[in-house]
Amino acid sequence: LVLVHCFGCSARDELGKFAAAAEAASFALLAPEGMWSSWNAPSCCGEAKANKLDDFGFLDAVVTDAAASLPVARGALFGSRCPDA
Repeated sequence: LVLVHCFGCSARDELGKFAAAAEAASFALLAPEGMWSSWNAPSCCGEAKANKLDDFGFLDAVVTDAAASLPVARGALFGSRCPDA
């Protein structure tokens, strides 16, 4: 499960929401941290958007790296995001 934190929040905030479920169901959590606690998304937010960071490329690299080192089943990748991202 890839967790994308909301603007002004942190990866740690997202991990706290899903840690117990991940432990109980034995699935991995990925919670990358956006630069300046922000993301460059179509409708949002902050410094990442202002600096036109390639956050889609960043998230793709995080997932690719995790898939290379964790037992991830094809088709078993899910995401969670805040409404503002």
